[in-house]
Amino acid sequence: ANPDVHDVHFRVGDAIEMTMVTEGGVDSSQTEKIRGVVLGMDKRGLGTGIYLRDVVFGEPVDRKIPLYSPLLKKIEVLEENFVFK
Repeated sequence: ANPDVHDVHFRVGDAIEMTMVTEGGVDSSQTEKIRGVVLGMDKRGLGTGIYLRDVVFGEPVDRKIPLYSPLLKKIEVLEENFVFK
C-alpha cells in the first residue's frame, strides 16, 4: 500500500476522491477516479475499508473500498462536512 494515502485525514460526511488502478495490476497506468461521500468506516486492521456513496446516472451507488489495497494510489478530500450527521 502507498504510505502517502494513509496521511490523508477524513471523516464521515466528507466528500473525497480516490484514484485506483482498474486493470493490469499494481504498476499499470490505467486508473479510475472514484468520487463520493464517506458513509462510514469499517475498522478491522488490514481489512479496514470505507463506505462511499456516489450518484451515477441518477442512481445512488454504495461501495466498500479497502484502504490498505495496493491498487489505491491517491486520496484527496474535496470538501469537509459535505453531509452533516
